[in-house]
Amino acid sequence: MTKFVFDNTILSHFARANRLGALQVITEDDECVVPIEVFGEIVRGENLYPELESLESRLHWMRRVELEDIREIVRFARYKGELGGGPTENMGESAALAWASHNSAVAIIDEVPARTLGDSEGIECHGSLWLLLRAFNAGALDRVTLENILDDLLKTDMRLPINSGAEIVAWGYKEGLLT
Repeated sequence: MTKFVFDNTILSHFARANRLGALQVITEDDECVVPIEVFGEIVRGENLYPELESLESRLHWMRRVELEDIREIVRFARYKGELGGGPTENMGESAALAWASHNSAVAIIDEVPARTLGDSEGIECHGSLWLLLRAFNAGALDRVTLENILDDLLKTDMRLPINSGAEIVAWGYKEGLLT
């Protein structure tokens, strides 16, 4: 069992693509947590994307966490300072990194600057494609389902290094994520 802490991007795009069920299936043997700062980002997006309304209740298999330990809070403040942005930007990424760092978890973050910061801090960080390919490698997703999920995510304007689901297997081999 792996302990995952999720940022906003994967949750929002899976919700908008109507693929939360797939996300639940591919993480069913893992512990999944979401910092409250991530839910704050999701709520701010509800005006643009009605599919995000009541997302927190639809993520019933994920545990909501707060940064409570002073070391988590200090790390959060440092990560937020390094990632920058306005008062509401990069809150989810910073919280996910802080929680992952303090709780020996894997951060699931799609934004490259946040993953780069996490890597430099010794925090294991991966994006949505890594998580999907992990499930594919384990046999939890067949190729057609994997490609269909990715096509649905791309329809939400999710920024991915592929242009269609049909490209994922070649991309996965190129990146060393498929065995």
